[in-house]
Amino acid sequence: DNFSWNCGVEGHTDDEKVKGLRERQVKNFVTALMVSQGTPMIVMGDEYGLTRDGNNNAYGHDNWMTHFNWDTMERKKGGMVRFFSEMIAFRKGHPLLGQKEFLNDQACRWHEDNWDNEESRFIAYSLHGGGSGDLYIAFNAHHFAVKANLPPPPPGPPP
Repeated sequence: DNFSWNCGVEGHTDDEKVKGLRERQVKNFVTALMVSQGTPMIVMGDEYGLTRDGNNNAYGHDNWMTHFNWDTMERKKGGMVRFFSEMIAFRKGHPLLGQKEFLNDQACRWHEDNWDNEESRFIAYSLHGGGSGDLYIAFNAHHFAVKANLPPPPPGPPP
């Protein structure tokens, strides 16, 4: 089964609302990737939104699908490319992200009380860093805003 969703329109479109939603979704996924633990896996062209028109195995193609498009990257330098660059810098600047060891209960606290609700599209957690401060991360995949209460700050002076 194919459960993919292309923001209401399959393939290329001139609809600015659909293109905007697709770009926002790319940014959402990049954010999730960059605040995850482990090594982020990015494919060449992701930083400017390269499409392969649904081909998930472009290895054997020697065409636009596998060529780096410098012109497109230059056009998107202020938008998507800048966003990728800033997310990479954010990740590099936070020692709590990309840890090599599995997180235990002291390192990660889940702010979720809806685990059994299959309709829930919101999740939040805090990473605790001892001397480097804490990092609160929340994802909302609902089509509406979700009110979230921030956890209390850790005791003591800020780092």
